Amino acid sequence: MSEKTLPFPRGKTYADRVVTMGDLTAQNLEGTIHEVEDTVHGTGEKVFLRIVKNDSGSAITAARKLFYFAVGAKDLGRRIAGLTFAAGQLCKPLDDAYPVGFSIPDNDLFYVIEKGLCTILLEPVAVALAQGDAVTCDTQGFLDGAVAGAGEYVVGQIDVNAAVVSALVDVHVNGGLVNSES
Repeated sequence: MSEKTLPFPRGKTYADRVVTMGDLTAQNLEGTIHEVEDTVHGTGEKVFLRIVKNDSGSAITAARKLFYFAVGAKDLGRRIAGLTFAAGQLCKPLDDAYPVGFSIPDNDLFYVIEKGLCTILLEPVAVALAQGDAVTCDTQGFLDGAVAGAGEYVVGQIDVNAAVVSALVDVHVNGGLVNSES
């Protein structure tokens, strides 16, 4: 449960270890899940990190947003294609240990939150959420301001009431990659 057992430090990428990255580099780590203590929010609770590969074709800029999985064979849960572009997409938030603006090169490995507390940016339009509401993504990588609907992937449950657009909110991210029932 210690961060010392991670394949690379939180807030860093695999290639930060001076590794030249290719499409198949460290493929054995893609999709693996690692349990650590929440040192970012100071709760002491467990956080589960999923290692994913940047499969977008270019660098990803770290943001408190939601990222969707690539659609190639065996990519789900292993490779990220970019920011969400459809409401209710299967997605995961970037680990809060990455500073906003940090650049994640193409083909590099990094962490998303599989399960646990994470801070995510609300969309810049109408927001009406209450503590415990099930939340999903919008069409631009933000957390949708409305409660998740039938058939949408539920990212998690919001930690407190939220009614302010473009606010950073804490979300208890659900584990797994299963859409809600339609």
